[in-house]
Amino acid sequence: SLRSWQQLIARAGGRGPMTLGPERLGPGEAALLPEIKGAYAIYMLRGMMFDASAPAPDAAFTALLEDFARQYGGKLVTARQFETLAERHMTPAMDLDRNHSLAWFFQPLLAGTSLPVLRFGADAAPADKSGGVQLTFTVDNPEGWHGLLPVYVFRDRDHYVRGLVPVTQARNTMTITVPFSPEYVEANHFLDMLLEVKQ
Repeated sequence: SLRSWQQLIARAGGRGPMTLGPERLGPGEAALLPEIKGAYAIYMLRGMMFDASAPAPDAAFTALLEDFARQYGGKLVTARQFETLAERHMTPAMDLDRNHSLAWFFQPLLAGTSLPVLRFGADAAPADKSGGVQLTFTVDNPEGWHGLLPVYVFRDRDHYVRGLVPVTQARNTMTITVPFSPEYVEANHFLDMLLEVKQ
């Protein structure tokens, strides 16, 4: 499960180099670490590329996989080669540094030393007479994490809207309006990003 993957990565010292097997891991775990981190990276990329409003929500991610299979099927691939390929298919929201680079995503994943911890809060206020609700999200980022934080606004237990909050500063805010009164709001609900969120 994603939770067990996060726990293993945390025991290894967080998002350390994918090629290393830290001594803190048990027998067999060090060998699994590169594969787990690679799989988590793919999971995070899919989440960032997902567009629920599109006819084919996974179109960008599917195009990335097809391009990967076409160019590198059956071959060894470096992290840099995969990063370059992902940059061809990145969405506008993923261009955090406005330089068409995903270095902000791949470099910390390969060389970081800990799981970042964010603090997330949401405040609600009536938006207008139509019954909409204005939500203001606040993300405190003391460790300087750089990325897109998925936020889920639940109308009820089974229905939600999802958005990405750019996190590039020590404190980040975003305000949106939803046409319903949310039951609750939660960031990183599906462990979308490899980090801990206190909310």
